[in-house]
Amino acid sequence: MNGEQPMVSTLLSTATCFSLLTTRLLAQSFLHLYRVFNWKRMDLLFVILIFAETGLLLGLIVPGGETLVFTSGLLVSTGTLDISIVAFFLLMALAAMGGDSAGYFIGRRFGKKLYQKKDTWYFKKQYLQMAHDYIERHKKTSIIAGKFFPVVRPFTPVIAGITRMPRRRFYGLTLLAVILYLGIFLFTGYFLGNNFPEIKNYLGYILPVSVVMLLIPVLLQVRKNKRRMKENQKAPGEELRH
Repeated sequence: MNGEQPMVSTLLSTATCFSLLTTRLLAQSFLHLYRVFNWKRMDLLFVILIFAETGLLLGLIVPGGETLVFTSGLLVSTGTLDISIVAFFLLMALAAMGGDSAGYFIGRRFGKKLYQKKDTWYFKKQYLQMAHDYIERHKKTSIIAGKFFPVVRPFTPVIAGITRMPRRRFYGLTLLAVILYLGIFLFTGYFLGNNFPEIKNYLGYILPVSVVMLLIPVLLQVRKNKRRMKENQKAPGEELRH
């Protein structure tokens, strides 16, 4: 698996770039839907989409979870979504936990069939295998870190189910990941909206920058792991020379 880390890094970088490209479109689409239809319970739409991202693998098609969470927090702060931030956080947390639980069940019950599935424009078997190998070697960190990466996020609960990760460990790590994930993106949007009410008019421009800033620490960790992997590969050769 020497080539695993570079391949994973390339996949994560590509997924992140694609997420940024879709961020502005998604943000503008949500605002347009609200203005046209004036939905009173648009908060439920966000909850359903967060569940579907991992529960129905919707994130494989449109990796925009950060955008959904950030935008919803912003809209709660401006009163566009008529719900308290605490109640909304709890609803989103339940939806995220429900989606991950569904993905875990899919992995345990039907996971083996995914390896027989043919490649499509959005599903690549090699990505599934890489995620499998990564979770096998880094069970705890993969559940938490995987929550912050587009495309990888929908696979994480499924692979956890396929590898028969103990339920108690999975739900404990998933709960921690959900709290961190929502705590960062949801409340960042909420506090920005409270301090700068006019920010929603520039949402399509601000969101990509915000996503980049929030993902920088995670991407730096990937780069650090990649460098460490290269150093470990060089070590045996150096020992032989001595």
